[in-house]
Amino acid sequence: MLQIASLLLIVFAVSCVPAPKDVRCTNQADCKNVDKRYGYCAQNRCVECLDDPGCGEGSVCTAGRCVRTCFDGRDCTSGQICIEGLCADRT
Repeated sequence: MLQIASLLLIVFAVSCVPAPKDVRCTNQADCKNVDKRYGYCAQNRCVECLDDPGCGEGSVCTAGRCVRTCFDGRDCTSGQICIEGLCADRT
């Protein structure tokens, strides 16, 4: 039972890391060489941010990605909508 719980925890942790999910890393240089937006290596995966200040004003770090905050759809870029205070792509 403990092994199953550990496996689920690992799968959950990895699934929260944003694209490029397929880029494994050992340090920040590995990520910057692939895509300058993903300048951090966290849990052996490239991510865009580690915390909110890394995203700049008007954005928050969510699962390793900088996401713009919003009050309504006018605060988001074209093709996005405001859902629960965060801009999200239309799907």
